[in-house]
Amino acid sequence: MDTPRWNRQPFKRPVVPEHKENSHPVPPPSFRRYIKEQETRTQKPPEPPEEPKKRRRRKSRLHISLPRISPRVTGAVLGVVAAAIGIYIFIHQPWFHFGRVKLSGNKYVTLEEVMDAGSLKDPVNILTIDRSALRQALAKDPRIEKVDFSFGLPNYLVVHVKEREPVMYMRCDDGSFAKISKDGYVISKEGAIEDATAPLVTGFTAEGLEEGDEITGENLKAMCAFLGKLPAGISDRISEISLDERMRITLYIEGGVPFIVGTGVNALNRIDTFISLCDDLEQKKIKARYIDMTYAVPYIKVE
Repeated sequence: MDTPRWNRQPFKRPVVPEHKENSHPVPPPSFRRYIKEQETRTQKPPEPPEEPKKRRRRKSRLHISLPRISPRVTGAVLGVVAAAIGIYIFIHQPWFHFGRVKLSGNKYVTLEEVMDAGSLKDPVNILTIDRSALRQALAKDPRIEKVDFSFGLPNYLVVHVKEREPVMYMRCDDGSFAKISKDGYVISKEGAIEDATAPLVTGFTAEGLEEGDEITGENLKAMCAFLGKLPAGISDRISEISLDERMRITLYIEGGVPFIVGTGVNALNRIDTFISLCDDLEQKKIKARYIDMTYAVPYIKVE
């Protein structure tokens, strides 16, 4: 049974406690959470841990302890060096005559011509000779193909020359005979053929050839190259080179056997066949009237 209304207690207002000076009011839970979040946002991120410093490796240096040189040894070394320099300067003076010039490999060129080409007088200082200038001076001689130098004991400068060998004589329009080398140069001009070192070209006369000139014409140049490549035993057997009006070449071998080789280019291309035929004529004693090499297969006309 409910209590009657008039028996209820009257309403009393709650009493607020007094605020003390040293006490701090406790904020509500929601306010404490807000303060904590603010502190978290304003807090600096933790710094990463410092890496340990790497120790620098010390570079190892090689220490070589040199022996101490005494002043006497230093003076002796300097004296030897100074003496060597003095001797070198002394022996390279133009007035110091030390040695002679020697010529090697020559058949036509003389030592006097070599000395004149280099403006040298015997005795000479072989250490001061300008070998480059001497080489250039000798290269102007059409008889010389190549020049080399060497020193010989006791005090010689040896000049090695390689001379051009003649492969044929050619009649000139002035009545002389030009001696032609295998590379087509006129070695010399003579009034008459004094030796039989090379065959004579007949049926052709050269015009305006002088000593040191080079012959023109592919046919004649190829013929010179052909003769220069022949072995000495076969080239010595050629007695005559004949040219007809069509510039066809015929070679006459000792014994009168003619080889019709055609052009100089054809002869140069078939040099092995020519050498083989020459050997067969000598070994097999073939009596031939002529041999024609202008065909693919050489034609031998026997007696």
